[in-house]
Amino acid sequence: MKFGHNMLYLNLTFLTIFLINIVWLCRADSAFEDNSILDLLQQFENLPLPKKYEFSDEEMQRNTKAYLSGLDNEDIFLNGTQLIQKYGYKVEVHRTITSDGYVLPMYRIPGDGPVTFLMHGLLSSFEDWLTIGPEKCLPFILANAGRDVWMGNARCNSFAKENVKISSSDSEYCNNSWDEIGRLDLPAMIDYVLETTGQDNLTYIGHSQGTTAFFVMCSELLDYDKKINFMVALSAVAWMKHVISPLIRIASPFNNLLLLGKALGISTVPPRNVTKAVSLALCGNSFLASIICSNANFVLCGFDYPQIDYERVPVIFNHNPSESSLKQLQHYGQLVVSGGFKRYNYGYFLNLEKYGSPTPPSYPVEKITVPIAIFYSPGDWFANPIDVQTLYEKLPNVVYYYQMPLPTFNHNDYLFAKDVKTLLYDVVLKYLEERVPFKTESTD
Repeated sequence: MKFGHNMLYLNLTFLTIFLINIVWLCRADSAFEDNSILDLLQQFENLPLPKKYEFSDEEMQRNTKAYLSGLDNEDIFLNGTQLIQKYGYKVEVHRTITSDGYVLPMYRIPGDGPVTFLMHGLLSSFEDWLTIGPEKCLPFILANAGRDVWMGNARCNSFAKENVKISSSDSEYCNNSWDEIGRLDLPAMIDYVLETTGQDNLTYIGHSQGTTAFFVMCSELLDYDKKINFMVALSAVAWMKHVISPLIRIASPFNNLLLLGKALGISTVPPRNVTKAVSLALCGNSFLASIICSNANFVLCGFDYPQIDYERVPVIFNHNPSESSLKQLQHYGQLVVSGGFKRYNYGYFLNLEKYGSPTPPSYPVEKITVPIAIFYSPGDWFANPIDVQTLYEKLPNVVYYYQMPLPTFNHNDYLFAKDVKTLLYDVVLKYLEERVPFKTESTD
């Protein structure tokens, strides 16, 4: 217990220092006038925060036992390829190179059925599809249904740090937002998958930023509408005016994130070696520490204590989070401030140079013709239902609009919820079978 308390005090101290620095830097920014910090803090009074969740003694004992059991799981130390092989599936590793030089690894569980491409979210990687357990992992569920499963990785995450054109010391290394992921990464991976499989189109499943990048690609590169036969949006993130996440709310008007990163000599967050050390420190020694680790996730994504799979917590947090660029975070923050779904805001003069206008243009999502299934939840602090509704009204071909039946279902529950298979993936598979069934030979 002493260790848990010490770690709690230490993390609260770090969080306090972080917030003080954020506020101080914001106050020094000319963009923060007219008491905007006070206005920002005032917003929190109206946020629908949940009541404190009280664990019963029985729950505490049961969850502690499950967590301690999970510490012996060898999956903690297996990488994604090893996890796929361990549970009896074949795996292939493929690589493609974007036009600006990033080497993107893709992981395939080959099958004879329709090609299905999975794309992860912010601070994530392909491994996050694989850590909730073999009976619940979406790639295994799809593979069991005979589908040809591919999992992509975005530039600058922990598996896609190589660039054949620039070095890691170059100022442009990882100086990318999710705009480049949508314009360059997804097209490169999708073209490679279609060429390799000999197919004309594929099914796309994205979570969080994986949906954002898709909306960028298909609204700006219209030829890719024809290459996607069906898209599943798990927590669709585009408009973000009503985002609830307190940390995103605090950071959203912080316009110097890249300058701060440059001063610190970093372009991505969080560094992989740091997060592994923190995960071991917070999640590897006591049940109380694991709760602290889970709470850090909740502060970002929403509270859903009953859906924590305590036995899988040690596995999940040894693979998550992955790295993302600072610019990805800042671009999301700009959406909160602008209230629109727009390209990256470089400032008045650079916007004129890049876009021909002083403000960044909006993504024309109304041009997307791909049939889309949107999954959303009131408990999602990233993809607020009001913002999802805005997206829904602008997309011309939403064929399924599904509210999660569990009101507390949060942003990361789409990957890690204890009951994710029955609550979500069974429905996803049903929609896939309706929209993209196996091809059958006609009989005359």
